[in-house]
Amino acid sequence: IKANYLDPSQAVNVVNAKLWGKIRSTHYQVSDTLQDDKGNYLVDNNGNYIIAETDPQLSIGGNYGAVDGFPIAVYINDQYWGLYSFNIPKDDWMAKMPSKAGYAIVDAVWSPQGALQQETNFKDQMELQFCGTKDEKWALNSINKLIDAVVAHYDKAEDFDKAVSPLVDLDSAYDYYIYSVLINNDDGLFRNYLLQTFDGKKWYFAAYDLDETFGRTPDFLEHTLADSDTNDFRDHGVTFENAVGNNRLMYQLWKFHKDEILKRSQDLVRWTMSAASVDTAFVDYVRKISQIALDEEIKTWPGTPNTSVDNVNRIGRWYMQRIDWFKQRYLDSNQSELEQLKARIENLEHTKAAGK
Repeated sequence: IKANYLDPSQAVNVVNAKLWGKIRSTHYQVSDTLQDDKGNYLVDNNGNYIIAETDPQLSIGGNYGAVDGFPIAVYINDQYWGLYSFNIPKDDWMAKMPSKAGYAIVDAVWSPQGALQQETNFKDQMELQFCGTKDEKWALNSINKLIDAVVAHYDKAEDFDKAVSPLVDLDSAYDYYIYSVLINNDDGLFRNYLLQTFDGKKWYFAAYDLDETFGRTPDFLEHTLADSDTNDFRDHGVTFENAVGNNRLMYQLWKFHKDEILKRSQDLVRWTMSAASVDTAFVDYVRKISQIALDEEIKTWPGTPNTSVDNVNRIGRWYMQRIDWFKQRYLDSNQSELEQLKARIENLEHTKAAGK
C-alpha cells in the first residue's frame, strides 16, 4: 500500500508504469517457434508449430517489469487515512522470476554506480533487490561486467555494439532513455530505475519510482519550457544532451545511436506516447476516484503541496507543451533535413532524365 503524499493527482507513479508497459509492449511479437532441449519443435495436437514470445522481459506480461496498481481508500478502525494505491512491490514477483541461478534485480540508488560510471559492491549506490540464489557473487560479477563495458572508450559504433549488446538489452535502454526525456524523469537516469536479468548475462531496463515526472521537480516546482538556452536543464528539464552526464550508457547511446533513438522517438510520439494517449491513460486511472474522495484526501492531509494545481488537467497541459517542444527540438528539424535531402535527390534524378 503506497502513500502518494506528494502527488495530489494520486496517479503519477502508477500511470507512468502503465505507460512504460505500453512502450515495451510495442516490441511484443509472438513469432518464435518453440523447441525442446533436444532441438525438437513443439507442436499442438494438429501438428501445428507452437509459437510464443521468448524475449524474457516481454514474456512476463503486465507492465513488463514495472509496478502496477489501482487507487484505494484506507480506513483503520473506522478512521479515514486517505487515498493510497495498491501496488505491486519491487520484488521477484513483479518480474515473474523464480528462485534459481540467472535471475536477479538490481536497483540504481545514486551515482556513480547507479549511473553506470563505476563498479559496484551492492553496498554503495547500487543495491541487489533480488537474487535467485543465496550466492550473490555471480550477479555482482555480471553487473560489473556490464558497467566495465559501458565505461570503456569506443571510437566506432560496431566496437561498442560488439562489447555491450550481449550485456544489456538495447531496446529497453533506448525506450528508457526516450521515455525519461518525454516525461522529464529528472531523477531517473542516475537513480530510480531497475536492471533485471533473466539469464545472468544480459540486463534489461525497467522503470521505477516515477513521482518526479511530468514537470515536477524535487522542490515541487514545474520545469518551464523557456525560450532561452542559458541552462539546458533549468530551461527544458531532461534532454537527450544533458542526460549523457547522468548515465554512462546513455552517453554511449547518444554518441553512437542517435539516429536510431530519434527514429524510435518518432514512432513513440506518434502513437504510444502521443499527447492523446498519455492524457487518456491518466484520465482512465483517475476517473475511478470520486471528487469527494479527492476533497477528503486534502482535508486529511492539508500539508500536501500543490493541491490546487497538481491534477490530471495540469499533467495533460504540461505534456502537450512538452510534446510540442520535443518535436521542435528533435524531430521537426530532422524531418526538414530529410525533406531537403529528398528534394536534392529528386532534382538530381530530374536533371539526369533531362540529359544534363
